Amino acid sequence: MEDATSLRLFDRAKGGLIPTAAAHELAITIDEAFRGISEIRRAAEAIRKRETMQIRVGCLPAFSHGFLARAVSDFVTQNPSVSVSIQSLLSKDMHEAVHKRQIDVGIAAYEIDDPNLSIHRFTTLNEIVLVPNSHPLAQKRMITPGDLAGERLILLSKLDPYRSRLENVLDTESVQPLGLVEVETSAGACSLVASGLGVSVVNPVTALEYLHLGLTMRTFTHDLPFVTTLVSAKSRQQPKHVKIFEKVLIANLMEAKVIIDHCLSYPSPLPEL
Repeated sequence: MEDATSLRLFDRAKGGLIPTAAAHELAITIDEAFRGISEIRRAAEAIRKRETMQIRVGCLPAFSHGFLARAVSDFVTQNPSVSVSIQSLLSKDMHEAVHKRQIDVGIAAYEIDDPNLSIHRFTTLNEIVLVPNSHPLAQKRMITPGDLAGERLILLSKLDPYRSRLENVLDTESVQPLGLVEVETSAGACSLVASGLGVSVVNPVTALEYLHLGLTMRTFTHDLPFVTTLVSAKSRQQPKHVKIFEKVLIANLMEAKVIIDHCLSYPSPLPEL
């Protein structure tokens, strides 16, 4: 050790070696270094446990309740040893959460273009018109923009691009609603329709969760795709359970599509799901 450090670490005395002040100082540094190595080992073990025992999911608010709850339930039933944490995130925050490894997989609203992320289109389902069962529009299979004239429309925030898209359609058709009610989320819009306040054009996946409250979904004659994107980190190989969870999400979406198609084709009143 003295040769390696070029320090005098011991005084040679009769009967043994006596550590010098330099030896005591170096011993403290060595002890700190070993503690640092132990911390690294503990951190590595925590990461290994997290990757094998936990999945962190980010989700747009529209899917964070009914749809995601069913998917998580199916996943946990099949993988009881894996814990799941869910964060409701806006799309603008989803990018950062994935990049910072705060979530393993996310469902983001709108299309995403980021070469540093693994991106897959999740939904392109057309938005539907949601009305109470007792509403005259519930008797129609197809609802035109003109049918919304004189109706109180429940819309999302003015900053929402899907609201702007709908308003452009109504303006083009010279449709004047009776009035507008603005809410932050599609779930909020569905709740207000259920209260009888008006009608709304929303994504069908969220609308499914509210049909039991006496609501009917009807096809809108204009195609208004509700696009969502499945995102995850691209720079590392996904743990096996993350891939399994993505498959469960897709399977649940396929099931939802079947129910949505059935609801849109079924004559009023709709069956209770």
